[in-house]
Amino acid sequence: MHSPRPSIRRHHSTGTSFSTCRKHSHGWLRFSPRTRRAVQRHMRVVRSLQVGDFDGAARELASPASESSAFFQRALAVELAIRTGTELPSPRPDHHRFLDREELLRRGVLPEDEQELDAFPKSCELHEAVRQALAGDGGPLTRVFRTCDVSWPMSRPWLPAVLPHVAQHRTELAAVVRSYRSSRSLGYRQSPFDVLHDFALYRDTARLVGDDEDATAWQAIIDRHAAMLSDRRRVVAFAIWSSFH
Repeated sequence: MHSPRPSIRRHHSTGTSFSTCRKHSHGWLRFSPRTRRAVQRHMRVVRSLQVGDFDGAARELASPASESSAFFQRALAVELAIRTGTELPSPRPDHHRFLDREELLRRGVLPEDEQELDAFPKSCELHEAVRQALAGDGGPLTRVFRTCDVSWPMSRPWLPAVLPHVAQHRTELAAVVRSYRSSRSLGYRQSPFDVLHDFALYRDTARLVGDDEDATAWQAIIDRHAAMLSDRRRVVAFAIWSSFH
């Protein structure tokens, strides 16, 4: 008896076919060649950002993108600019309402309804410290890090977007952000993919605040992780292991 054929419906805006296998009740994505190329480029850029190959990421992003992937390619270009402290790409007119927290902060704007800028106790006034850091004074933010418990955000960290604005008290700020870490990267059950992401953020934060010694130390750790993950069999093994933890 033949198993039923997978049902396929096409998403006309992206050219992607979504297939569902009834026999095993599993789903998978069947990408068109154009979408596959866009996904592969995205992954190459993400890897370049993590291992510190910013020139390689810039070369990938310099290639023209299709209309359906232009938004995502611009998001990666924004991340590259934030991680390196370089000029942000100009937003398209229809993208203004999609500017995220990191891009707004990098442009010197503090979102009034920002929920992930959180510190304990509430009297720490982290929002006001960030506002003054965007104006150039890193002193209040240094005091907050010294005396308060600043939460690591659940989404992308905000600190790299703020640091290029700081002109005063950079040395003092560099000393305190060395201990600003995600609890995720300290867990013994975390996958190497998670910690590599966190380590890259620590490296870029140190570089942006002028702490070259700490940035170099993190890059050395990242190089060793990247060498280990260059083995495809290890990557598959870690991916399987991670799915059970």
